Amino acid sequence: MLRRFSEWVAMRESAGGQYWGPFSLAQKDGEFLRITADMLDEPLYIPLKGGVAYTDKYPVDRRLSPPWVKYFEYQPDAEGRNVVTHVENRAVDCVCYSPTHDAVYLINRNAPPQGLALPGGFFDMQDGIDPHSPPDPASVGANAAARELKEETGADIGPSQLSFVGRFSTGKSDTREKNFFVWAYFYTVPDRDMQSFRFGDDASQAPGSPELASKGLKGWYKVGDVPRLAFPHHLQILAAAASKMRAS
Repeated sequence: MLRRFSEWVAMRESAGGQYWGPFSLAQKDGEFLRITADMLDEPLYIPLKGGVAYTDKYPVDRRLSPPWVKYFEYQPDAEGRNVVTHVENRAVDCVCYSPTHDAVYLINRNAPPQGLALPGGFFDMQDGIDPHSPPDPASVGANAAARELKEETGADIGPSQLSFVGRFSTGKSDTREKNFFVWAYFYTVPDRDMQSFRFGDDASQAPGSPELASKGLKGWYKVGDVPRLAFPHHLQILAAAASKMRAS
């Protein structure tokens, strides 16, 4: 069962605070977008520029409803409003690697931006976020990665089976919104499990490299034949995971 909103609110000090989670309401209030959650004592305010909410010089999208989890930092202004100074979208991506075939598994995204991509997605309220501290790669991040793998590939992989690759910023490569920060994970796939990988959730079947597809291994691509990906930062993740591939 999901926790109450109050359990996802993390207050640090009277001079400011942080909030993890979705919101129950977002509406325009003068020069601000005012956002409220069930158990926030006071609303948060994001400055509007030309009708668009901005912080950190980046526009903030309005997908503020469950199950997406955003991270907000805020400070009170001269008029006592808790003004958001920093916002991040937190997500995970997974490199599923076959050492026998020197191949990785890719999904075909149905949602924008469409195209081939590593399995992954946003943090969710069910991933075990600690209301008193930022998530760490070994627990919350790994929980999110394992859940996304289950949803998008059908693979039942425990969080402890995933190894952390690193933290990446999508920068300007993500067309949906800026300030996306991604934690990447690596999993070595046994030969016996390769054919069990099946697309799911908001993904569809990727064809795979011809050599592997002819063996019934759809969705698997030779590392040297990875085509253009929907997210340019996925190439950075694959490059960073190269040492783990060599050690597999």
